[in-house]
Amino acid sequence: MRKDRLCLLLLFSALLLSSCSSAKECSTEEDYTIEYFTGGGFTGMDRGMTIECSGRVVMWDRMPNAGKEITDSLLLKSAVRKRFDALMNDPLVFGYSKIAPGNHSTTLILTKPGKHTVITYDSSEPPADLPSPVRAILSEITTIHK
Repeated sequence: MRKDRLCLLLLFSALLLSSCSSAKECSTEEDYTIEYFTGGGFTGMDRGMTIECSGRVVMWDRMPNAGKEITDSLLLKSAVRKRFDALMNDPLVFGYSKIAPGNHSTTLILTKPGKHTVITYDSSEPPADLPSPVRAILSEITTIHK
């Protein structure tokens, strides 16, 4: 009987610890998702990442007409997450959208409750009229481990 209780206690403790996370919880007002990917070309494969307001980043690959295959994940440092938080609250971020796909294109999808914008452009260079906070988001993305 004691072994059963000990096993149950250990199992409960493991479940409790596994449910804890170092990622912050996001309130509805600060919730956002940034999705960045490049793709197309001969294979049509997309390679990208999804950044959540919690600071969790998931890297993935996706073939045409298939689901995302997760290749890596990480948690952003607090300072980097705070920069994304500030940029995603800039009103200029959701006032711009562009769909200019090419054979090989880059896509940036920015989402907050009630707001959504898609920016797609030829992978060689971002659009010249891209607002500065969106350029800053792209700049922050390039610093994330890939």
